[in-house]
Amino acid sequence: MMTTFQVRPQHKRIHTPVQKFVSDFLNSSLSDIADREFVYTRPSVNVLEKEDSFELFVAAPGLAKDQFSIEVENDVLLIRAEAPQTDPQDGINYKRREFNYSGFRRSFKLHPKLDAARIQAKYEAGILTIVIPKVEKRVNQIEIK
Repeated sequence: MMTTFQVRPQHKRIHTPVQKFVSDFLNSSLSDIADREFVYTRPSVNVLEKEDSFELFVAAPGLAKDQFSIEVENDVLLIRAEAPQTDPQDGINYKRREFNYSGFRRSFKLHPKLDAARIQAKYEAGILTIVIPKVEKRVNQIEIK
């Protein structure tokens, strides 16, 4: 016996083709509508400014830390992740998939007052945290001759 899964109960009567279209649309993901998987997505990012740094929190559940790449080039912070997609031949047959990171790319322009050489990152509980320190304020004492 096969069990089916529905996002919400189907209405007993669909009166018009428009109502059926709206019902089908609301019970479908973008992948269902486009009839394909979206390979790259844009994960949500929260940015927190602290006195001495900025912290980026990237929501990226289901990935391993070695699947991320973080680099800075020409004052642009580039965050990438690559993960193998689950193939139905692997024995997993999803009826609906709404979170599926097979990869993503996000980039952020860094302000000159940020210290790219001291960026740190950690991945924990599905959140990639990137700490970007601000350049330390230095007072240059000028010698008078």
